[in-house]
Amino acid sequence: AEELCVFADGRWPRLHALQPDSGSTLGSTLVTITGENLSLLRPPLRLSFALRAAEFLATNLSIVNDSMAVAVVPATPTATSFARADVFLSDSTGRTAVLFSAFTFDPGWQPYFVTALMIIGFVCFAFVALPLYVASGCRAELRRDSTRATSLV
Repeated sequence: AEELCVFADGRWPRLHALQPDSGSTLGSTLVTITGENLSLLRPPLRLSFALRAAEFLATNLSIVNDSMAVAVVPATPTATSFARADVFLSDSTGRTAVLFSAFTFDPGWQPYFVTALMIIGFVCFAFVALPLYVASGCRAELRRDSTRATSLV
């Protein structure tokens, strides 16, 4: 219990940085984690990227030495545009080192492509389909009015 509760004597891991600090929501970004006392962590280890409503576990986590670890960032399909994730490195004893807002998920081009398609569809509807629909309704109304006018005569 003493080993887990004493912060000042260097028995607790600390994270300093994550490089690179951004990557795709599709995952597969290899990151290097720098910190201190990482070799004190006891397996199994867990590196997670936490967003508001979800947590994603990194794969291929490996402690290189006391101050460096490497891992592969997971895919995060629910991440919003440029979501910032908190990074947690935990071991089997409950020790956890945290970097807040340490990794930014870049959504790539796919969400923008979908948005562009939606805008193009709206423009086509507004400037082509809607006027054609209104014009066909007006022609039908004119035909109906001309039949009514001839029947009155």
